[in-house]
Amino acid sequence: MNVYKVHKYQANLSKFIVISLLLIVLPACVSKKYSRIGLKYEQTEMYGLAVDNYITSLQNKDKGNDAARIGLMRSAKRYSDELEQRIDKAYSSLNDNEVVSSYLALQKLSNKANLFQVDIPISPKAQGQFDESKTRHLRVQYAKAQELLDTERFSEAETYLYEILQIDKNYERTAELYNFARCEPVYRDAQQMYQSKLYRSAYFILEKLLQINPLYKDAAAMHKESLQYAILTIAIQPPVNYRNYPFLASYIEESTKSLFVTKANPLLKIVSPDYTQQMLNERRLALTNNLPFDASLVIPVRVYLAGNIISSNYSTSKVQTVTKQAYLRTEDKNKRIQFKKVNYSENSQSAKATIEYKYELLRVENSIVIGFNNVNKAYTDNINYAVSNYDFQDLYPFDVRKGLSDTIYLDTNRANSFRRIFQARNTLVDKSEFEKDFAKIVSEDVYNKMNFYNPEK
Repeated sequence: MNVYKVHKYQANLSKFIVISLLLIVLPACVSKKYSRIGLKYEQTEMYGLAVDNYITSLQNKDKGNDAARIGLMRSAKRYSDELEQRIDKAYSSLNDNEVVSSYLALQKLSNKANLFQVDIPISPKAQGQFDESKTRHLRVQYAKAQELLDTERFSEAETYLYEILQIDKNYERTAELYNFARCEPVYRDAQQMYQSKLYRSAYFILEKLLQINPLYKDAAAMHKESLQYAILTIAIQPPVNYRNYPFLASYIEESTKSLFVTKANPLLKIVSPDYTQQMLNERRLALTNNLPFDASLVIPVRVYLAGNIISSNYSTSKVQTVTKQAYLRTEDKNKRIQFKKVNYSENSQSAKATIEYKYELLRVENSIVIGFNNVNKAYTDNINYAVSNYDFQDLYPFDVRKGLSDTIYLDTNRANSFRRIFQARNTLVDKSEFEKDFAKIVSEDVYNKMNFYNPEK
């Protein structure tokens, strides 16, 4: 193992040790911090907050964290006593809501403490009081929710129904009514948009609704129909001058198609100019042969991308060659190292390209321009490389000293730095690469214009 590898190994080992220590020390420090906070809350008789901080301490460091575990046992016991007192007091005053909320808090406390082997039992008395109050509480809450639904106050009804589900998920028709309270106002908004022919808005509203309940009424069918009316099908027309620049025209079309597919925007779709006729032919064929056919596929072309390639110019300079010298390391028959001065060539060349493309996005039904741009870009590329008749690994740089022997630099760093020019790129970027890059710029610009365009505004 060389010195460099040894140093690198030692450096990586040191980093590993430091990271390992941090992974051990940091959780311990955080654990102590929350344990101290828990103790402060406990001393001020804020047992609920004390329990939360002791649990956070144990989550960061469970094993050996006796202070937090004992603190949790004390605080949880006192907090449970406090909650049972609240339940008893509320039960005596017929406050069913308070009985239920306090019991649920007690149940949550018991479950959390149990995760850290701290047992917090619920007394039979508190359990009995909760069972009795729960029956009355659920009846009242359910009646309120039904009343709110009757008056179409869906959001308020949803709150009551959600609370019932937290207590008893199988109570009466709560699950069904909760689903209705969440979905119905969204469905009505979508229906209103659809009937107003604002299909894009309807589509997005229905997207949210289907995430809540994909089977709600006819939401799925309306969603599909909304998409059919809202989707913008875009046909790319051959650009003006495409015969003069066939490769650039092809790059722009392919890059645009690829980007729209990659973005996967359901409301934007690149189609062929004769797409509608193709779909109609397929439909006719399906009907003739009694085969299934999805009528939603028959969508007219709604937008044309009409472009004009103004220019695509590419030029290269002449190769500039400069003869330079270096020392060549050789060995004689007796294996003695010798150096002799030799020539090598250092070459440089540049390339330039300018490309310009104009386009318009036209709505088919009214020929309105919904987006346009004049995209132009200048490119340059430069290469600088050296060529030698000898193996460049045997060449060394030098300095001329007036009246003295040349100074030859044999150290590895300086020699390698000198030799890089022999390994440098020696081929200019060709025209096609510039045109492909330009095509990406055009496709991104077209996509952004279409993505920003909202026909409903």
